[in-house]
Amino acid sequence: MATCPDPKLREASRAVKLAKKAVALAPKEGNNWNTLGVAHCRAEEWKNGIAALAKSDELLKGESFSFNAFFLAMAHRQLGEKEKAREWYDKAVQWMDKNQPNNEELRRFRAEAAEMLGITQK
Repeated sequence: MATCPDPKLREASRAVKLAKKAVALAPKEGNNWNTLGVAHCRAEEWKNGIAALAKSDELLKGESFSFNAFFLAMAHRQLGEKEKAREWYDKAVQWMDKNQPNNEELRRFRAEAAEMLGITQK
């Protein structure tokens, strides 16, 4: 509902509601916080997204870092924090290139973030 490749099929508000339930059921599961953060971002609730993604990264201890960081970059960009957005994007790219360079979902998130930040990819 939040990460479907076709934006027309996404349901951000429903994704937020379901992700909140998942977090309530398993509050120490970092992937649930990631889902909530992404859903908040899709619903254009940028500050809530940042908070949930930060919690996800804390719980996951950097595992799957780019799944949080690309959305952190986009959220900070939407809040007008261009430098912070670029920092998150660069960290996400570095982690992705080292750990999961062929992950299709990360490639989509990277392209989306690059477009939002006005970055031309190689």
